[in-house]
Amino acid sequence: MKATGVFFVGIVLAVSLLLSLGLEATWGQGQYTGAIPSVPLGTAFTYQGQLKRDGALVNATCDMTFTLYDAATGGTPAGGPITMPVTVTGGLFTVVLDFGITPFAGEARWLEVAVQCPGDAGFTTLPRQPLTATPYALYSQQSPWSGLLNVPAGFADNVDNDTTYSAGSGLLLTGTVFAADTTYLQRRVGGVCGSGYAIREIQTDGSVVCEPVAGGAGDITAVYAGPGLTGGGTIGDVTLNVDFAGSGSAATVARSDHDHAGIYAPLVHTHNASDIVAGTLSTDRYSAYADLGAEGYLDNNADTDLLTRVQADGRFVNEGQADSVTSGMIQDGAVTATDMQDGAALAEILDDDGSGSGLDADTVDGYHGGNLARVTYGTLYPSPGSVTIEIPHWTPFTLHLASGWPDFGGVAFVQGFENDWYVGITYIKYNGDGTSSVGGAECYEGNTTTILTFGSGGYIYTVQCPGETTEPHNLVLTATGVELRYTIMY
Repeated sequence: MKATGVFFVGIVLAVSLLLSLGLEATWGQGQYTGAIPSVPLGTAFTYQGQLKRDGALVNATCDMTFTLYDAATGGTPAGGPITMPVTVTGGLFTVVLDFGITPFAGEARWLEVAVQCPGDAGFTTLPRQPLTATPYALYSQQSPWSGLLNVPAGFADNVDNDTTYSAGSGLLLTGTVFAADTTYLQRRVGGVCGSGYAIREIQTDGSVVCEPVAGGAGDITAVYAGPGLTGGGTIGDVTLNVDFAGSGSAATVARSDHDHAGIYAPLVHTHNASDIVAGTLSTDRYSAYADLGAEGYLDNNADTDLLTRVQADGRFVNEGQADSVTSGMIQDGAVTATDMQDGAALAEILDDDGSGSGLDADTVDGYHGGNLARVTYGTLYPSPGSVTIEIPHWTPFTLHLASGWPDFGGVAFVQGFENDWYVGITYIKYNGDGTSSVGGAECYEGNTTTILTFGSGGYIYTVQCPGETTEPHNLVLTATGVELRYTIMY
C-alpha cells in the first residue's frame, strides 16, 4: 500500500464516560431520583476510522498497529504499540484500544496508525491523529468538592482539617517533619560498678546491673606468649606453654648452663679438635697463618711451608690433562703466542679457523667493519598493522616479505640502496592469486607514498615511504588480513 494512496479519518468515542457520572433515568410509572448504578470505568476507549486506497473505500481485513505519542511528529512513544487484525467494511472500521491509565495524566496525546492490507509489501504509517477530550472529561478537570461523590467525612466541609501532632520520647518535631532525638537515644550509661564488679546489663533508664568478677579486682586485659612460649589470650582463662623444639619427651625446662654428663655446656667453652667430626668451621676459629699440616699432600713438600701462588701457577697445570686450562686462569681474557710455551696451541687454533683467518668474529655484533652482514627478521600482525624498517645510511639491503598465508597473500623479494636523498628499490612480487610482476620505485625525502603493494583478497601488504626529511631513510611495512613475516639483510 502506497502512503500517498491512503486516506484515513479517525474519531474517538468516549460515551463510556457517561456511565460513571450518575445520570438520572425514568423507570416504569414513577420517577427514580437516585443515581444510576454504575460499574468501575475501565481504561479502554473506542476508536473509529475510515480507510481509502487511492480514493476507493477499502473492504478487507487489514493488520493495524496503534502507537500513542506525546507529539504530532517525532516525540517519544507514550503507549503501545498494539497490533491487531481489523475488518474494514465500506472503508469504515471500529477498534477498542487500551493503553492503560499511565499515558493519560492530562498531557496531549497523538495516535499513530500503521496499516498493512492483503497484497501490501509492508506496513504504511499514516499521519498521527490528535486524541481530543470530550466535554465531560474537561468538566472533570474542574469539578469542585461539592461535585464529588463519596467524599470522606473529614473533607465534607471542603476543608482539610488540621491535625495536631506531638513528638514522643526519642523524637523531635520541626514543623511537619519528625526526626530522631539522638541526644535521648544515645544517652550515656548513668550507673557504675564498684571494684571487683563488671557491668552485666544496662537498663532502659541508663542504670546498670553489676556482677562480681571471678578472682576479684585486677587490671590484666591480655596475656601474650613471648619467645619460647605458646598459648595466651585476651579473654577468659588462658594458659602459657613451653614451645619445645627438637626430639625428646621431657616436659620440664632446664637452665642453659647446667651439665648433664657433658652433653650440655656453658655458652663460652672449648673443644678439642678430635671432638669436631662434622660441619664447617667459621674462619674466625683458626688463624690464616696456622699450620694445618697440609704440606705432605702438596707435591710431597712435607715439613715445609705451603707453596706460594706464583709457585703453584707454575706447577699444577698438567698439560697432558684435558680441560686443565680454564678462563679463570687467563688474567686479561686473551691467549697470545707469548702465553704458549712452544706456540703449538695457537697454531692449532689458526689451522682450524680456515685460510686467511683473522679471527675477526667480533663483527657478528652487527656493526661490522669486515665481511659479516646484519640480519633482522620479525613478524608484523594486522594489529597494530605497521612497522618501521631501519636502514643504515649509504647501505645496500635485501628485504624478503612473505604473508602468513602465502597462497592468498603472496610473497615479495626486494633489493635496494639508501643514500643522502632517497631509498631506491627493485622488486619481484607474487600476489597469491596467480599473478606476479617486477618493478622499481624510489622514496624521496618528505614522500609518504606507497612504492610496493602485493597480496590478494583481504590479505594486502605494502611498503611505504615514511616521509623523513633527513637521512637515514627508512621504510614502513603494513599488513592487512593476516600477519606479514619479513627478513632484512644489509
